[in-house]
Amino acid sequence: MNGLLNRILAFDSNSQPSLVDTKRSLNPLEISRAIARCRHVIHHDLSGQRLAIIGTSSVDFFVWLLAAWAEGRSVIPVDESLPAERCDLLLRYADAGMVTDIPMEGETRNAPSHDWDNADEAMVLFTSGSTGQPQGWSTSAGALLADDTVQQVPFMNVLHWSSISHSQSSYHVVALSHGKRVICVANDEWMDNQKMLAIIQQWNAELVFCTPSYASIIAKNDQPWLKQL
Repeated sequence: MNGLLNRILAFDSNSQPSLVDTKRSLNPLEISRAIARCRHVIHHDLSGQRLAIIGTSSVDFFVWLLAAWAEGRSVIPVDESLPAERCDLLLRYADAGMVTDIPMEGETRNAPSHDWDNADEAMVLFTSGSTGQPQGWSTSAGALLADDTVQQVPFMNVLHWSSISHSQSSYHVVALSHGKRVICVANDEWMDNQKMLAIIQQWNAELVFCTPSYASIIAKNDQPWLKQL
């Protein structure tokens, strides 16, 4: 976790967008500055160890997630598209909550990031609850970021399309820390196959984490720019 945060916060001179959604795109310097503004809000206004981040796949979500980790907080991602009663259930386990609109201006906090131990709780995730009440489990920093194989792949553009409540969000943070570009796709976009394919083409997305069933739907289109699913 410490190495991941250091790589992201030690921005380089690259002016190309590294974090993208339909509303905005941020380059490494802009990401670092946005994290610093969110860290100030967390440090001064949000108490407790577990923070709920409410939203969808977006630039805002990833910036808040990284800011929370820089402050040593554990995160409960709460997808805003979930039914109200499900959101309320997840929020019961949080000490504080926030929406995912990042402050575009304001004070910053640039203190050294929290010194993480691999055993520290970094995220709390929940099952879908399709067979009963959702079950939660605590995930350590070491376990969450153990799959660092994305560093080895030559691809540049990685698509994040799933619910933020799914653990694959952590893979995209790892990808971002290794200089990959993460393209965030909101629910209303990935539910539409044609919109999804248009985004893949627009950003030349080369790596997509998805279920086999969804992969088969996209693969049927036989798009030449889609290198790997």
